[in-house]
Amino acid sequence: MKRIKRIVRVVLVFIIILTTSACINIHKGETFEKFSNDFFLSIIGYDEITINNLFKDREAFGFEHYDPSLPEPYVPSGSGGSVIGDFLGISVQGYLKRLAEFDFDTLTKDQQITYLIIKDVLERSQKKETYMYYLDSSYLGSYLGYQAQLPLLFAEYSFYDVDDIESYIKIVNLVEPTFEKYYQFEVEKADKGYGMPDFVIDKVIAQCERITNDIDDHFLIPVFNDKIDGLDFLSESEKSRYKNLHEVAIKTSFYNGYIYLKDNLSNLKGRATNNQGLYHYEGGKEFYQFLFNQVTGYDIKVDDALSYLENNLRKRIISYVNLLQNNEGLVEEINQTILLDFDSPMDLVNYHREHIKTSFPSIDDYDIDVSVKYIHKSMENNFSPAAYVISPIDETSSEFIYLNAKSVNDRPNYLFVTLAHEGFPGHLYQNVYFKNQEVNIIRKVLRNIGYVEGWATYAEMYSYRFSEANPTVVEAIKLNDEINGIITAILDICIHYLGYGYDDIISYLETNLGPTNPEVDYQALYNQLVEVPTNSQQYFFTYLKFVDMYEKAQKKLGTSFNEKEYHKLILDLGPIPLKFVEQEVDKYLASK
Repeated sequence: MKRIKRIVRVVLVFIIILTTSACINIHKGETFEKFSNDFFLSIIGYDEITINNLFKDREAFGFEHYDPSLPEPYVPSGSGGSVIGDFLGISVQGYLKRLAEFDFDTLTKDQQITYLIIKDVLERSQKKETYMYYLDSSYLGSYLGYQAQLPLLFAEYSFYDVDDIESYIKIVNLVEPTFEKYYQFEVEKADKGYGMPDFVIDKVIAQCERITNDIDDHFLIPVFNDKIDGLDFLSESEKSRYKNLHEVAIKTSFYNGYIYLKDNLSNLKGRATNNQGLYHYEGGKEFYQFLFNQVTGYDIKVDDALSYLENNLRKRIISYVNLLQNNEGLVEEINQTILLDFDSPMDLVNYHREHIKTSFPSIDDYDIDVSVKYIHKSMENNFSPAAYVISPIDETSSEFIYLNAKSVNDRPNYLFVTLAHEGFPGHLYQNVYFKNQEVNIIRKVLRNIGYVEGWATYAEMYSYRFSEANPTVVEAIKLNDEINGIITAILDICIHYLGYGYDDIISYLETNLGPTNPEVDYQALYNQLVEVPTNSQQYFFTYLKFVDMYEKAQKKLGTSFNEKEYHKLILDLGPIPLKFVEQEVDKYLASK
């Protein structure tokens, strides 16, 4: 399964903390702008990493420099009401009460969408029980744990002024004490029956070993030095001082933190009560239902979602088999076909950028400079094949895509669609387009992952249209990609909601799809699905929903269907839960 990532620039501290707080503060007569701004400040809080990632000019958004920190484990006592962040100390009940004061019908379109987003976030937070925080924890993990994300996050930390440099170095110095807290939290989880599976522990330990190899030449040191050398607001002596401080921080706290994890995590091996899916935990099936709804943006029962996925799988298998039966030698052509000849990844990015112009709204007015980089070798085994680094909301000139050489080199067809997913018309394009729209800041900060990854997967599949290869072969390759993606989404449900073990998964595949492929490492696939529940849903379930909406519009409007206009509708809504996107598409079609 190739898609397992967390976009680097995210709101790291957007954690909804359950508590019994009853602090309710009604602001009679307040404007919706005042209310939404309070909420915005509350969810961002004082977190330096989040603010640095989101804003180039923090003061323009109401933020100062604060005491830096790294995310720390927290599990509330009890359940019931909620508190978001700590900026205002206002309970979820308080926000819902304030929200109810507004007449929805009198709000502008932008305000109505913002209203729905806030209401959805608040109401969903109230459904999260205390035990779910142990099941939901991703502080440590082979792909999405903070220890896996931090090196790239540090490499992309922006220095707009001296305070940013000071904060960054302080954050690096927090790695050791924070990682110690992560380990202690894993001990607590194990004590309560939620211990980390041994195969995950082994992967985290191996990654810690790779990251700490040759610490004297760690890639973060020259990356930092190069950035410091380019800052004209520093004197030469200041540059030298900061370089020294950073190198010491990397070789002490950063290094010691990873060594601490490496040396101590093995103590937890054998303590996991469950090396299978969420189903096998008490309340795990209910948590999977909660998580599924949260990541997909749909309030659908998992049983119904499974039927939906299986129906889509059957349709595509039938189409694929028909292609094979009607085109002799197609299998050989599939294996030999190159979607497009290109010289470099940037050639592909520019190719996609040009080819979307007839079907997607233009972003040519925004002066953006796109760069493609490769992640450091020490991160290759624990990093996605590619990742788009989300740029600050108020800055559009520089955009970056990272590639994992181990995953994409010598795989031209995979790179072709992967760069469409990360670049045009995927993540990069969608982010640049939407952050330049005049909408409430909440809509730019609260990015529903189902929309984000569903759109990028839609973009990936759409890019097959840009291929210059035989259309029949291209369609077969696309169908095969869809089939594999839907299968992983089905297996995700089977593992976490129905309780399938490894042998059950193999039996399911053989019963429904025929003999297994000897070239596939099914144990690795199973382990990956076990470790990150619903990861595949945010790509493929949501992708299928995007396809449904497109086909509904195409069928309803017939020859009057305008693809660019339709895509503009979707993009103008931005990364909101797809249930709201679908409602807006229905309104759009009803108006035609």
